[in-house]
Amino acid sequence: MISIIIPVYNSEKYITKCIDSILAQTYKNFEIILVNDGSVDGSLKILNDYKHKYNNIKIYEQKNQGANSARKNGLDHSKGNYVTFIDSDDEIETDYLEKFVEALDKNTEVVICGFKRIKNDSIVSCTIPSDCLWSELKYTAICSKFYKKEILEKAIFYNYKIGEDLLITIPCLSNTKNIKFINSAGYLYRIVETSTTNSQPSGSLYNIETIFEKLLLKTNLKKYPEDMFMYFMIKTAVFLILLQSKNNSSSELNKLFKSNCSYISRYYKIKFHFEPSEKKSINILTNIFIFVHKTKLSFLFIALIKMLKLYKYY
Repeated sequence: MISIIIPVYNSEKYITKCIDSILAQTYKNFEIILVNDGSVDGSLKILNDYKHKYNNIKIYEQKNQGANSARKNGLDHSKGNYVTFIDSDDEIETDYLEKFVEALDKNTEVVICGFKRIKNDSIVSCTIPSDCLWSELKYTAICSKFYKKEILEKAIFYNYKIGEDLLITIPCLSNTKNIKFINSAGYLYRIVETSTTNSQPSGSLYNIETIFEKLLLKTNLKKYPEDMFMYFMIKTAVFLILLQSKNNSSSELNKLFKSNCSYISRYYKIKFHFEPSEKKSINILTNIFIFVHKTKLSFLFIALIKMLKLYKYY
């Protein structure tokens, strides 16, 4: 059986679409675990309405503690041999679970698929990860993955406003070789302006050290070449700056840039000699990040992000 875990916080606008997309699955052997994370809107009423209609839906409640706390709560109550996570404002295509199950064999511990980004119910992009080691570090969202329950014992269910997915996916992926990629993009990630990652308040700056000091406790660094993991750290630093650039001043972001560089330099001399085959905008920005670190022109990097409003692309 598959356990589908959904953290729910003030999701009344989209939770019905989310649940309906799961109930429409062609593969039927699953349970839906909805964890209400202290919602103050009409979410809980909607969840209870579904629970009364369907025997495979379970609801658990907790005070507002964050998405990862809700996921851990759901995991503790799950009965399935395999687990997948879905965010409450997202959806899945009807054969999403079936394609995961078809990919399984007795040794598989994680299955990874692609995803589509949707806005106003229209698809704006489609991404399918390549079957390679770099994809494990490039596509770190907790969703669009299928986990054998035991591998999640490696995960760190710690709550951050941003970057918390890394604490679950990277320890799990780094500690297994039994990973499969499937050529499918059945997860529909909804772009919502008011979501946690798209609505960071000013003053709530997170740097890479905040996340990596916990992440490295359970990550098997031996799995990845040194230059690859260094690139991943820099990519994450860029990601954190982008996500926090909308509502924070250039001076605060410049401090964040420097603190990220300082932390990475504890482990690596920042240079660039690993180049992933997939050249996306984040890779270009990572190269710029390295250049401005070397030339000490970090203010130009921040000005570029602010001027072009690059946070829109995350």
